Amino acid sequence: MLNISKEDFNLNSVILNAIKEFKVRLEKIQYINEQNKKKIHFELHGFDNKYMVNADRYRISQVIYNLLENAINFILDKEGLISITIEKKATNDMAFVHVQIKDNGEGIHSEILSTLFTKFATKSFYGTGLGLYICKQIIEMHQGRIWGENNKDSRGATFSFSLPLND
Repeated sequence: MLNISKEDFNLNSVILNAIKEFKVRLEKIQYINEQNKKKIHFELHGFDNKYMVNADRYRISQVIYNLLENAINFILDKEGLISITIEKKATNDMAFVHVQIKDNGEGIHSEILSTLFTKFATKSFYGTGLGLYICKQIIEMHQGRIWGENNKDSRGATFSFSLPLND
């Protein structure tokens, strides 16, 4: 069982810190092993607004890191693009922050699409198949929602999650 400890924090900052750490990690990999060199470009949309959430900063960071790492791992070309959008969405009674991470990688294999957020759902050699399952547990513990789909207009996949906004 996952424990959560909620606090108010700026979700933008958590995402930007994760991107910064991945850029450093990618530079180190390129320095150490020229053959595994990957150049990933990050496109940011909606970061001019500040999105405050009341959530477990560590656990939400864990979700963001997992989604970014998956995006990077499934970009097979030497150059890749990860587009991250953050925006406010609202229903009749609640406001949410919606985060979308879109990559131009190989996409989600059709065989695991329906079981994507279950235990051991994987078709790769990158992990155990528990990452997305844990992400789903974390997001749902925060009364949010998470989903993934293949990009309709291009290669790759898009993973999205929403969390209640702190207004």
